[in-house]
Amino acid sequence: MKRKDKDSPRKLNKTEQRWFEYAKEGFVEGWDAIFPQCRVLPLKGGGSYRPDFEWITPLTSEGGVVRIVLIEIKGGFKGPGWEQGLERFRRARAEWEHIFKFELWTWKAKERKWEVEK
Repeated sequence: MKRKDKDSPRKLNKTEQRWFEYAKEGFVEGWDAIFPQCRVLPLKGGGSYRPDFEWITPLTSEGGVVRIVLIEIKGGFKGPGWEQGLERFRRARAEWEHIFKFELWTWKAKERKWEVEK
């Protein structure tokens, strides 16, 4: 059995797909592009972080400059890999926040709504 290449994107899980559909509805005007799992950031001390999504939007007041926001999606299931993903998100944010904005979106199933930490 071949091992999946760690640099290739995986299929979106149910919660990530829910967020992607929500984002495509245009809940925030001005966002030009949303890319799933397209960037890998190396982390100090080893390892890497691949955000679930990358948003790109122009900052029209700044003459052609773009803003890149890296998005991590979490749902209610806290099984294997949940803590590791959150820890990598926090490490990446601490190391790369001078270049990218980071957001953590969590699906609150009981309330049937998204909560965002910026």
